[in-house]
Parts: sequence; C-alpha cells; structure tokens
Amino acid sequence: GATPKIWTSQGGEATLIAYRNLLHQSGGIKIVQKHQRLLETSVPYHITSDNKLLVHGGFDWHQPIENQSEYDLCWDRDLFFAASQWEEYNQVINPPAIVKNYSEVFIGHTTTSRTHPDLKPVHVSNVWNLDQGAGWEGKLTLMDIDTYEYYQSDLVKTLYPYVKGRK
Repeated sequence: GATPKIWTSQGGEATLIAYRNLLHQSGGIKIVQKHQRLLETSVPYHITSDNKLLVHGGFDWHQPIENQSEYDLCWDRDLFFAASQWEEYNQVINPPAIVKNYSEVFIGHTTTSRTHPDLKPVHVSNVWNLDQGAGWEGKLTLMDIDTYEYYQSDLVKTLYPYVKGRK
C-alpha cells in the first residue's frame, strides 16, 4: 500500500493506474492477485543450477551474497561500473572474469540507455546489464539467459506518453 514519491514519479503511478483499470476488467482481480503473490514470494537474488547469478541491482563481489542487505542488492551500481572498467583495463581477447564466484551475473537497475544508445543488452566481463532505460526513455529488456536471445518492448515514452518524465 505504500506509494513513495521515488516510486510513483518513476513509473509507479502508471502501474497503479494500470492495476486500477485491470480490476474493472473480467478476470482482472485474478491477475492482480497472481501478481501480488509473485511479489510477496520474490527473492532478492537467484543462483541457477549452472551457477549464474540474477540480482536486481548488483552486489559487492568481494563478499558472500547471502551476507548482503536487500537494499544493496537492489540499489548497488558499483558492480556494473567496475566490470566496465575491468574489461577496458584488461583489453585482451579473453579477459578474466571480474566476478569469480559465478559463471555469469545478470543485473539491471543501472541504465545503459545513455552510454549505449543502441538499447541492446550490455555484456562486460562476465556481467550482463539488462537495464536499457525502461524507467524513462528506453526499452524493457527480457533475456533468455541460456541462449542470450532477448526481447524488448517499444520505447516506453511511446507506451506511456502521459507519464511525466518519459519525453
């Protein structure tokens, strides 16, 4: 039920409107309840059977992930910047991975839309960044982490032209 300004000003208001509209549609309440269960049972990170890490924002790769706060797992942006610098510094054909504990790491939260205007997923070292600016002007990206095939929405500013900030 909380609606902090940081959330409503960055797409949360559009989400609330979409859910209110959905509640008035046939079967909409079941969809809303299903989404609510998904959010209530979500975890801050996931490690696959083949040792790939999925985390919202990032993490301190020098510390065990199970010892890190949910806040840092959501908001950390250092990993992506460090991986970018690591790859630039180690310009060899097959540079060593920056994160040693996982075969690959998949993150979001740190938009690449300004540094990579092609809006494609960004792969540096063994880190994939799948935030192509959907919070503002870019696209929402989904990736099959086994095949690296990805799917993207249209530009969010065309999907939500009435939301302030998406111009």
